[in-house]
Amino acid sequence: MPKHTHLHRRKGSNSYYFRAKVPVDLQEHYRKQEITYSLRTSDHKKALELVRGAAVKLDQEFAEIRRQRDAKPIQTLSKMEMDRLVLMLEHSVLSADDELRMAGSYAPNGWLKDHAVASPETAVPPLPRRSLPASPSCPVASAVGPWSFSSRCLSGAQPN
Repeated sequence: MPKHTHLHRRKGSNSYYFRAKVPVDLQEHYRKQEITYSLRTSDHKKALELVRGAAVKLDQEFAEIRRQRDAKPIQTLSKMEMDRLVLMLEHSVLSADDELRMAGSYAPNGWLKDHAVASPETAVPPLPRRSLPASPSCPVASAVGPWSFSSRCLSGAQPN
């Protein structure tokens, strides 16, 4: 029978277990030296399939944790990066707005029915919509949709 490094079986148990050592540099994050859990099967072939997938997932998780831990903060953003972030925010706000409107949570004057505003200073009115240019040369228009706060196409934006 083929074996796998992370496939184990406990004495007196029919179930197979996934067992992997946590790398030394990640032990502080996991607060343990080993990860062990049941694969919930006693079939060896099925256990081999499950342990292979689990090993790949764990390796990806280790890599992601290291990437986040070692990431350097961004000091500056290019104009293109800023425009991209603005578009993502606008899209998110508009999607949430559409969901609220479709759910009927907006009053006819545009303010939320279910949320009381403590003072006019804390109130944020709905943002106006201006359409993006709907031209074939503007990939942003098709990606974001027909509505955005931006009034220009960012397809020609150049990094600083």
